[in-house]
Amino acid sequence: MHDGWSDATPPVTRKDMPVARLNWRIILLLSLFGPINGLIALRGLPSELYEKLIWLPAVLVSAWVIARFLREGHFGNGAIVGLIAGASAKLIEGVFASTYWAHNPWLAEALAGRPEEFHFQRYVLNLVPYVGVASALIQGLLSHVASRVIAPREVSS
Repeated sequence: MHDGWSDATPPVTRKDMPVARLNWRIILLLSLFGPINGLIALRGLPSELYEKLIWLPAVLVSAWVIARFLREGHFGNGAIVGLIAGASAKLIEGVFASTYWAHNPWLAEALAGRPEEFHFQRYVLNLVPYVGVASALIQGLLSHVASRVIAPREVSS
């Protein structure tokens, strides 16, 4: 009699699963775009559009570097870069909120109808995890897409 269990495949364990390595040198180097962009934003931007435009080259360069210099783990490495860069930029803006507010007059226009109890620094600091996760998803996906388009660098032996 055949019970269906005797020919079952053994369960997959963690040691059987391939694990993409994180390249911390690349992650930390590319994550520097976050504090740099945060400091640029502190000094003042003509409009909200400029804030987005300074992120565009950083995200594209990061995706290209990850796709070009890593053979695997593009999404994971990109996501960690995005998380650190996005959260650190927003954290700098939050910690130095009064400077950020003073040098970015378009913020006053954007937040003109706020209630009296609105606390700008608390507002920006509350955005840190959300910006970090959103940046992680965007950078991870762009790095993954770039890895499908850009050939990895050949390693000479």
